[in-house]
Amino acid sequence: MSKSVKEKIIAIVYGTVHGVVLLQTVLAIIWAVWQFTTVQAFDESRVYLSMAEGMYADGFRLIGYPLLLRLCMWLGTVFKAPFSVFLYLLQLIIVNYLTDRGMSAFLRGVVGRKVSSRHAGVLTALVVTNPFVWQMIFAALPDALCFGLTFYLLGNMFLWMKKKEESTTAFAIVSLVALLLLSVLQRKAFWVALTSMAILVMIGWIRSAKQYAKDKTKPRASRFVIPIVGALICLASAVFVNEAIRENTIKGETMHYSLSADAMKRFVYPNLYDAYPNYTEEFKEQMPDYIIQTMNGGGIEYYYNSMGIMMEIRWGGRKTTQLCRMLNFRTVLSHKQTWIKSTAKEWFAGVFSPFVLSKRTYPFGDSVNPLYLNLMWKKAPSLTLLYVNVGRWGFPVCIMLLLLCGLICLPGSGKERIKHSLKHSIFFIGLIMQTALSTILLSVPLFDFRNCLLPCMLWAVWGMSMIIFEKDEELFFIGKEAKWEKQH
Repeated sequence: MSKSVKEKIIAIVYGTVHGVVLLQTVLAIIWAVWQFTTVQAFDESRVYLSMAEGMYADGFRLIGYPLLLRLCMWLGTVFKAPFSVFLYLLQLIIVNYLTDRGMSAFLRGVVGRKVSSRHAGVLTALVVTNPFVWQMIFAALPDALCFGLTFYLLGNMFLWMKKKEESTTAFAIVSLVALLLLSVLQRKAFWVALTSMAILVMIGWIRSAKQYAKDKTKPRASRFVIPIVGALICLASAVFVNEAIRENTIKGETMHYSLSADAMKRFVYPNLYDAYPNYTEEFKEQMPDYIIQTMNGGGIEYYYNSMGIMMEIRWGGRKTTQLCRMLNFRTVLSHKQTWIKSTAKEWFAGVFSPFVLSKRTYPFGDSVNPLYLNLMWKKAPSLTLLYVNVGRWGFPVCIMLLLLCGLICLPGSGKERIKHSLKHSIFFIGLIMQTALSTILLSVPLFDFRNCLLPCMLWAVWGMSMIIFEKDEELFFIGKEAKWEKQH
């Protein structure tokens, strides 16, 4: 394909992306003006606000976000303004910065050197002002902060993985700092980030080992030691820090977190009543009335509120963990086909979230999204409708145009370019699939757009990676004769 045709194609694609970003950003800012003094009525927000007032953590929801809420409440008292103003401003600044830095790291890893801030800025605006991310920024929930930290971590670890010749310690350290913050903000985000980081570390080690074997050089100990030591420190934080600062929950008893108990909301609660005949006799004999009431009432996350605490009061922390493990195992065996089918549907929806989220009703079973999105309509409903529709349709359109543009420009671009695009496509597809799967395994069995924020927005990075390359950098500056290097 001739250079002039490539320029025209890329100009059309990039112009469309800029147009969507501009319209979406303007609508997002106008919508945000109406929301600065409003606290969206999420059920979980009420819990976090209560935790901030009492300064405690319940073992499942961590102390980090209540501390941030407490700080914003104090600022609101000092400056005589609603605490939400300070909360939303802080979340907006932090998420925008982390996303921009993560985006720059991803693009630098793809190209092999630093790229123009224009590319990262356009993608950052497209991602941050997307209505699904934007709503979380203007909510008393940790999801937006956790998304920004995880995205930042993945971008820097991708750069750490790609770099072989120069020192990469700094990229690993900032990623570990992000992981440490996640360890006190949200357990689900922490485990997703830790899993992704472990995979990127393994790939980086393999690349380094091959390079060292090829060059007959001595490997740098820091490249192998720092990720392990840092991850252990973050794990210790996730386990011990939250335990040390958590107050008693009920009747002098504390609620102990365990992966087995956390996994119950995925495997046990949806089938707790139906799987009852498969439980042990000890559990059935001692099963208290409130658990039976929970089964009949269909309480999905009741363990957070009462069930798990009462189980610990009756059997103790260690015995309760064993019982949770047994319940998970028995339920999975007795409803194997059901949970495999439901999990596969959710995974598929998470992987293809840019296109699934473009629909008003989601085609993969029950969804809590309509309730969440209805909270956006309380103020300026007409504006909200326009804004959400622009974001829902604009994002997948931009992604498709970027990917198609990259495919169209590949023929005739040389074997190295094709190989480069194929390798990065495989990587980003795998990363999207991994983050989508890791998230839903620690979530209730419902399609929730909050679980899709990370895999959904990674599509934007993949799309841009298809058309941004070092030798084609000047194509993004149509109408100028000078090369990119001369312009900057």
